[in-house]
Amino acid sequence: MLDKIINTAVERMTREAEISTSLSQTAAIAIRILSDVPGMTQASSRDFASARPVFTLKDGTIVRTWKNPVGVDHIFLADAYGRMVFAGYVGWIDSEDLKEAIKRIKRELV
Repeated sequence: MLDKIINTAVERMTREAEISTSLSQTAAIAIRILSDVPGMTQASSRDFASARPVFTLKDGTIVRTWKNPVGVDHIFLADAYGRMVFAGYVGWIDSEDLKEAIKRIKRELV
């Protein structure tokens, strides 16, 4: 039983996210806002499964966030079908800038 739980957890953490092949205008604007955040770095799609939805944009794009075990903030955008369209993270020093970008996205695109 414990082996099955461990194997399921390992599989979930190492599975690559399904990537969307299209991008809405709203998602493109959100990506531009996120790309302007100092220190924004492309994240692994494997981390997508750990992120939790925080809000949905007017076109159905889902904003998801996750803080890894060492406290690094991640952000993901998924299309309305749950396929990843953006994955990024910032170091601790830039976390406030990311939070401000998320607030801006929510204010302008929800």
